[in-house]
Amino acid sequence: MPSFRFRLFGDVNFALLEHAYPAFRIGAVDFSITGDVSQDFSVVSENVLTIVASERTVFDLDRLYLEWHPKPWFKLRFGRDHLMFGRYLPTYHHPLLFQLATVRPAAVAYEREGGWLAAHQIGLEALGDVPIGEELDFRYAVGIGNGRGLYVGDILSTEDRNAFKAVVAQVGLLPHSLPGFEIGVSGYLDRIPPGFADATGRVVLSESVDEQIVGAHVLFATDTVDAHAEGYYLMHRGHDTGLTSHLIGGFVQLGVSFAQWTPYARFDGADRSVGDTFFNISGTATRVLQSRAGVRYELTDQAVFKLEYLRDFDNALHGATPQAAFGI
Repeated sequence: MPSFRFRLFGDVNFALLEHAYPAFRIGAVDFSITGDVSQDFSVVSENVLTIVASERTVFDLDRLYLEWHPKPWFKLRFGRDHLMFGRYLPTYHHPLLFQLATVRPAAVAYEREGGWLAAHQIGLEALGDVPIGEELDFRYAVGIGNGRGLYVGDILSTEDRNAFKAVVAQVGLLPHSLPGFEIGVSGYLDRIPPGFADATGRVVLSESVDEQIVGAHVLFATDTVDAHAEGYYLMHRGHDTGLTSHLIGGFVQLGVSFAQWTPYARFDGADRSVGDTFFNISGTATRVLQSRAGVRYELTDQAVFKLEYLRDFDNALHGATPQAAFGI
C-alpha cells in the first residue's frame, strides 16, 4: 500500500558576532515528505521556508524526485536533487539537527547562501553500492541535468539556457573491514552561458565559460566518531578567449561523542581568482579562512543544543552561536 511520512525541522540561534548587535535568529524551516508509491518506487519532496531581509519569507522547493530502486545496487532518480558531488552535499540536507556544526561548511553552502558549487541538479541520476567480493563496496553516482544560470543563485528548475547539459560523476570505496570509512573522487562539467547584464544594460559575461570541478572526500563516521574531509578544485575557462580562473577549497571536521556530548572542531578554507567574472557577478567571496569549535548536546533523539565559537581569520572576527535544532 502507498504510504508517506511528513517531518518538520527547524533551528533557533542567538548570534554573538564582533561589530554587530547580539540577535536571536530563526533558521530555515524544512518540510520533508517521503513516500513509497510501490515496492520499487518512492518520492522525496523537501520544501524550505526561509526568513530573508526585512522579515520577508521565501518558500522554496529544494528537492523533488521520483526514485526507482529495483535492485540494492541500482537507483534511478528523476527530478531535482542535491548534487552527487563529494559526500556532504548528497548526505546532509537543510535540517541542522543532523549536522555537527551550526552551519554548513562554506565550500558546500547552497547557491543562494554564497556557495561556489552547483549544489542542486535538475535532471536524471543513477547511483548505488556494488559489492566487490566480500570485503569491499564500490559506490557510484552519475547524473545529467540543467546547468548554471545567469549567476550562482540562479537555479534552473524549469529551463536550461543552452543545449550543453551539466554532467556529474562520483566513485567511492567502502571497505567492510572498517565500517563507516569511505574514500572517493568526484567530477563536474558544465558550460555557463553568456548574457548577464548589469543595471545599466551592459553585458558583463560576454562569452560562454567552461566549468570543470574535481573533488576528493574521505570520511569515517560511526556512532562515536565523525571525521570528514573534502577538497575541491574548480576551473573556469572562457570559451572564446581561453582566459582561466581558479578556485581551491575544502574543509576538515572532527567530532567525538561521549554519551550525549559531542565536542567538535572544523576548519574551512577557500581561495579563488579575483578576476573570475561569474563569481564576481554573483557576489561570492574571494577568500574564506575560518575555524569553528563547539560542543553538541543531544537533548533527545529529535532535539539538540549546540554552543559554537567562530574565528574568521580573513575578516578578523570572533563570534559565538548557541543553537537549538529540532525535528518532529
